[in-house]
Amino acid sequence: MGFDWLHTRYATGKFVRKLRQDMAKELIDQGHVASGNLLRSLKSTTKETQGKRVRGTVSGYARGERLDDYQRDPNLTIAKIMMWMELKNSGAGGKKFDFKDIEEKRRIAFLIFIAADVQGTPTRGAKKFSKNGRRVGWITLPYMRNISYVDKELIPKVIEDINYNFVKMLEELVAKNPNLKLIK
Repeated sequence: MGFDWLHTRYATGKFVRKLRQDMAKELIDQGHVASGNLLRSLKSTTKETQGKRVRGTVSGYARGERLDDYQRDPNLTIAKIMMWMELKNSGAGGKKFDFKDIEEKRRIAFLIFIAADVQGTPTRGAKKFSKNGRRVGWITLPYMRNISYVDKELIPKVIEDINYNFVKMLEELVAKNPNLKLIK
């Protein structure tokens, strides 16, 4: 006698796919797509665990979690900032940084490094690179916007599966015990 989570699995899969799409859109709107690697790393999966629980997951590069809130990056270096500047200048949006030579590029990177050390990343001035005026919350905001889906769509599917499986178990019990009668 097993429990079938068919409707729950479907509704959970639909939820995590929509959440992944909304997270990707928020990431783009906030301007966090210099190389596109983080965006391409986002994946959604739905699976049933050994404990017969349905688990929906949105995964991606771990460094993406640092972009969800202001925080200090202990691995930030001037060299990494200079590489990031190159990525920003080579993107489809045109040049983001205008510098004459390597020394001026290094000075700009140093100023960004100091600002990031004081303010955390992303810095307050980074909002000018955002389409929606935000630079944090690319994970939290889509999740909060989509949580109503759980109440409206997912919980009714869980209840539907429980009702279906409960009736199925009762029918199996009655089939094994002729003295019992199932009243619907």
